[in-house]
Amino acid sequence: MAWPGLRGSATAGSLSAVSRRCLLACPEVLVSGRHMGMAWVAADDGSVITAAHLFEGPQARIELLFADNQRVTARLLAVDRGHDLALLAMNAPAPRIRPLRLARRPPSVGAEVFQFGAPFFRSGMLQHGVVAAEHIRFEFQDSITDYAETVPVAAMMQGGTSGGPWLNRRGEVVGMQSSTVSLDGKPVGVAFMAPAAAVRRLLTIRTNAATPTPGLGVDELWQQPAEYLTGVPSGAEGLVVAVVRAGGPAGRAGIRPGDLLLEANQQPLFRIADLPRLVRRHRPGEAIEFRVRRPNVGEELNFRVVLERAEDVWPSVPPGN
Repeated sequence: MAWPGLRGSATAGSLSAVSRRCLLACPEVLVSGRHMGMAWVAADDGSVITAAHLFEGPQARIELLFADNQRVTARLLAVDRGHDLALLAMNAPAPRIRPLRLARRPPSVGAEVFQFGAPFFRSGMLQHGVVAAEHIRFEFQDSITDYAETVPVAAMMQGGTSGGPWLNRRGEVVGMQSSTVSLDGKPVGVAFMAPAAAVRRLLTIRTNAATPTPGLGVDELWQQPAEYLTGVPSGAEGLVVAVVRAGGPAGRAGIRPGDLLLEANQQPLFRIADLPRLVRRHRPGEAIEFRVRRPNVGEELNFRVVLERAEDVWPSVPPGN
């Protein structure tokens, strides 16, 4: 596969060269004929990486739209919901595309990174960002009512960029665009990428991950309105249940939105990350014991939640991009 006019004088390592390589290696993802995000060829065998949240189910009709307007059908091989990753295989013989390579080391705080995507259907754009934190963060994913491990980036990402690569100046992939912080549906300058190490693992195992999930999302106590806080005893700490997936493990156990999770397996809960970090130390099928205070009840309740596998959860409606 070749694209006339894409040869140029850019030197290796320049951002112009990075952009040209991405133009060849990064197709747009069409689901049931509609643009949903981006992807990139990540291995010599033509394996493709994109975001898991782009697909409404494992049997979605997937096409990859390349820069020469060729549409290649693809199938979903594996997903890793804990990092919002999906592995695709092209149904046609893999085009002769030089795959993007993964960086050997994660970028440090303050490092410049560059995202290749199609913001609001404007394809082939390379945008700038700066790695914003030292440690992995847990970002809520509506599609599974749980959290993905991500790296925060100071960047203004838009719809249409999900699944596209984040790269360093050498053109090495340091992560995949997963989600953004938004206010009233508008991005506010913080994005989240799945780390390259998780991409490397999915390319190696080539099968669904086994991410444990209780099927709920939480907020920190000090984020609550004053009327909620007046019902919390002085000195109490915990995480407030913001959403419970219908039919999920927490919902079946009896946990409700508004419940204050005091402890999980006798460990106090304080920051949002405390919960997914504890959950990820377990396997699907194992149980977590929650100690809960319910508003307007006054007493403490105990719930036993048997974790499910997040990779078995699919959204009921097509997601955004």
